[in-house]
Amino acid sequence: MTRKKGFTLIELLVVIAIITLISSVVLVALAQARAKARDARRVADLSTVDRAIGVYAASVSGANYGSANTVYVSLPDTSSTCASWSLPALQSGWSYRCVLAGSLRNVDGTGWLPIDLAGASGGSLISMLPLDPLNNATNYYRYIPPQGTVSYALSAVSLEAPSDTLVASGGDVGGYTIGSTQAIVLATGATSTPSGGGSGGGTLACGTWNGYNWQWNVSSCVSTSTVGTITTYSGTGKYPRSLAFDGVNIWSGDNNASSVTKVSPSGSVTVYGGTGLGPMGIAFDGTNMWTVNNGSYGVTKITPTGSMTTYPLAAPVKGIAFDGVNMWIGNYAGNGVTKVSPTGSTVAYSGTGATPLALAFDGTNIWTANFGGNSVTKITPTGTMTTYTGTGSQPQSIAFDGVNMWTANNGGNSVTKITPTGTMTTYTGTGAQPQGIVFDGVNMWTANNSGNSVTKITPAGAMTTYTGMGGYPYAIGFDGYNIWVANGLGSSVTKIVTR
Repeated sequence: MTRKKGFTLIELLVVIAIITLISSVVLVALAQARAKARDARRVADLSTVDRAIGVYAASVSGANYGSANTVYVSLPDTSSTCASWSLPALQSGWSYRCVLAGSLRNVDGTGWLPIDLAGASGGSLISMLPLDPLNNATNYYRYIPPQGTVSYALSAVSLEAPSDTLVASGGDVGGYTIGSTQAIVLATGATSTPSGGGSGGGTLACGTWNGYNWQWNVSSCVSTSTVGTITTYSGTGKYPRSLAFDGVNIWSGDNNASSVTKVSPSGSVTVYGGTGLGPMGIAFDGTNMWTVNNGSYGVTKITPTGSMTTYPLAAPVKGIAFDGVNMWIGNYAGNGVTKVSPTGSTVAYSGTGATPLALAFDGTNIWTANFGGNSVTKITPTGTMTTYTGTGSQPQSIAFDGVNMWTANNGGNSVTKITPTGTMTTYTGTGAQPQGIVFDGVNMWTANNSGNSVTKITPAGAMTTYTGMGGYPYAIGFDGYNIWVANGLGSSVTKIVTR
């Protein structure tokens, strides 16, 4: 009888060691991926709360933003001063504020954020306050009310996998801040002063780093990236005419270059070629970036790794938007829109106002700005269309302020506000030919193509125009701190510091 040869003990140990090594590598990679996903959620959470505060501020006179010298945190505690948590010591006169676990997520000012978001016209933009994915003594959200002339700061105290771009965009090193350049005022003990930090990526003119956070005198510490600073970054693909924000970087769709350009918070410019011809719109689906290509009648999907796939369409297209599930594309030559499901199936809806150039999603419905019809069209999830006429001449883009919809009217040097009931009010006096519009949490902004300018419009309709863009501004975006403009004939983008 032949005896079968088995594995030796050494061979078994080698196999076990290899399996153990592979498992360790996989577990580390999985942990890193989860940490990055939690960081992405933190950035998204703060952006959402910041927008909700902006809607509240725009509609409430004499708004209450919380008590001075108080640091509000998202940690539950039976002690109003967070005594159960070992938090970094504050300077004299400052205190932490916590609420009970059952109230933590309330939006009426009794939650961890002391602002009655529910008091905004039309109610709160969010139904509950977000919490840090871990929400422990190391990872939590923090809010500091305005201090004198310094606006509020909203922070994720610690990122698990901080990148240079995230660190540079907030007031904390190793954390992420939105809202202003102020940071928490800690007790003494600073050991070093790193570069970077500050809103919009500017270095701080005062303050030191104590191993946990910036330490400074709030009343005197300022950022070198001062409000109103205008900086133009050249080197994008030719004729950028659309913008989108991915949570960290600004992206432009380069109409005459078959490319997209990424601009980091520090102004580093990287061009990625290979989209369809004439990308005139750009949007994110939560994972991938998409461009709508007017010159080649199609859309291009760009994955996070930069892989591009172009899908042809049968008609000229310009606008693009996502409703959380489906992609919607504007058929400007056919007065309609096309809905594209995640599986790629398409449904075409005709009957919008004439020449729909831009699309936007309000949380329920898709809207088109109808350039040739001086109108906007609402498309419900089932495809029912209602067109509202009476905007200013040639509406070219759409934005929402949390309550109302606004259009930038290229032919009328104006913007139009449309209330939820359909009432329209047109405000004239923007720079010449406003073609893009965006909301910064408080004010509307337009990109004025022929005026080489941007215009800020307050909730009351007061306008201020700023000149000095990089050449024929076409699209406009907001990254939480700064206004960005795509200069349609300048192969550049321009940043305007607003906070």
